[in-house]
Amino acid sequence: MRQINHTSMTRELFALYALARTDPAAVSDQQILAQINKSFWITNASDAVSQTFCIIAPACLLRPHLTAELIRTPMEALIACGCEEPESVFLAARHLLESANPYVMPDSHGQYWLSEVLPELGSLVDEVFRDVLRGCME
Repeated sequence: MRQINHTSMTRELFALYALARTDPAAVSDQQILAQINKSFWITNASDAVSQTFCIIAPACLLRPHLTAELIRTPMEALIACGCEEPESVFLAARHLLESANPYVMPDSHGQYWLSEVLPELGSLVDEVFRDVLRGCME
């Protein structure tokens, strides 16, 4: 199993998350978004679902108002895998958390968001997924 902080970019991202947890005002939304975008690495669509969940989940916990924007990335990967229903977001998160040999594993904050917060975001996930799917089909 690959550790999520295997690159310098993801190490920088998780250091930024740690700073935002201890001093939220010290880190802007734009800093978080910019570092997230630098932290993705090239992989196949299936592994990209896990990778992007691991990268965005801590940010969604820290800054819930960014969730609708951040959740689009794993949704795009799910759609690339052939998923066409919003429920696939919850199934993919559950699969990541329950997998015996995941491609990557989220940190404890990401695990919490994926297991406790994401399942409560049904209407948001439905709305954003349908928007992303429309965009992918255009």
